[in-house]
Order: sequence, then C-alpha cells, then structure tokens
Amino acid sequence: MFRKKSIHVFLFIVFMACGSAPVFAADIGTISPMAEEPLRRMCDFMSSLKSFALHTENSMEVVLKTGQKLLLHRSGDARVRRPDKVRADMEDDRVKQQFYYDGKNITLYGVNAGFYATVPAPPEIDEAMDFALEEFNLTAPMVELMFNSPYERLIEGVVSGFLIGESKIDGVACLHLAFREKDIDWQIWIEKDPAHPFPRKMVITDNLVEGSPQFTGVIGDWKANPPLPDDLFVFQPPENARKIDFLKKKDRDEKK
Repeated sequence: MFRKKSIHVFLFIVFMACGSAPVFAADIGTISPMAEEPLRRMCDFMSSLKSFALHTENSMEVVLKTGQKLLLHRSGDARVRRPDKVRADMEDDRVKQQFYYDGKNITLYGVNAGFYATVPAPPEIDEAMDFALEEFNLTAPMVELMFNSPYERLIEGVVSGFLIGESKIDGVACLHLAFREKDIDWQIWIEKDPAHPFPRKMVITDNLVEGSPQFTGVIGDWKANPPLPDDLFVFQPPENARKIDFLKKKDRDEKK
C-alpha cells in the first residue's frame, strides 16, 4: 500500500511539472478539444489524399503464460490509391509477406514459403479491409489510415482523450495525444505542421490481455499523392509459387 501510494505521488509530481489539466479532463471521461481537434485535422488530411505511401517500424509485446514479455519486430511498407487499391509489404525475422488488393481480389503471398492465396473482395477499400479482417484476420500496416473516414474508426469507443504536449519523432515536431477506450489505451503523435499533419507514431495498450501488452508503430517516409501505377497492386505469381486456400478466421478459431 505504501509503495503504491509513493508511486502515485511521484506520478502526480511529474504530471504537475508537465501540465496536469489534460489528465484531469481524461479522468472524468471527456475528450478534450485540444486532443479532438488535431486528431480530426489529421484524419481530414488523410481523407483528402488520393494516394499515399508510408513505411512503418512496428513492435509487438507478447505475454507468455509465465508472465514474461517478448518483443517482436516487423517492418512494413504500404501504398494506397483510393478508392480501390492497396499494396503492403511486411517483413520480420521469420516471415516476409506481400498483401495485394486490386479492387477485385485480395491476395496474400508468403515470399519465404512460396505460397499464395487469393479471394474475391468488395470493390472499395473500406469494405475490402473490413472483409479481410473479419473473414480471414488479415490486415495491412496502419490500416485505420486507409479508410475514407479514419476519424470515425479511430474515435469509435473512445471515452476520454487529452493532449499530453509536444514531442519530436525522428526530429519532427508532433502533438502527443492520449485516448482511452473500454479495454484499450492508445496514444498518437501527429505532426504539428498543419500543412501535412501526418501521424508519426502510435502506441496501443491492450488492457483486456493479462500483462497489458503494447503495440508500437513508428511511421515515416510519408509520400502524399504519389503516382502509383495499376500494376503495383496486381499480384503476378512467380513461376514456382503454389496457390492455396485461405483459412477462414472462424475455422482457425475452431481448431484452437
């Protein structure tokens, strides 16, 4: 009890030094305009782009049954052309994958294994990405940013939000925001320049899982409205690649 109280006092002093008013706003279940406005500005900017490209460096904590945490790393490149094109290349220490959506089909190609699977998909990004996640548990890096209205996706379920302050990510001045949902806490760093308020970092804490593992994504190498040709999004199977069927999410869950 004494230890918990001393930690609480220490954190109180730290937040007082940083400016504690936003924290109090979050505690009473409100979304501060100082957090809501830059989030909406970022989302409106992303919605306005006809195409974009980004690079991410992601880390994910995995909690073992012993309580020990492991940190897994993955890098990714995503290219999006609205309304119906997505290409993502993902790589970690074990797996290299390519994700294609060409407006008609979704394809996932395991480069190391030489296997690929293709399934017909809805004709626009929003429906196609929902379909990929719900049916096959497939997703692309920073998929929330690909939707036509990312603000609605991000703010759904949020019960509080506040501005922590200003921070730099890879030397870029950003606004650091924090939000809370029922089972998830998440933070986002948004580039301060109103001309291009790109998201530069996200941290998501899953409070529903014991140990509260975190996902961290640092986003860079942004390109706004680059020319992206059709053939970039069309999968051409290599000569020795073998086609297999997707395992549906419900079938995978039943096997567990």
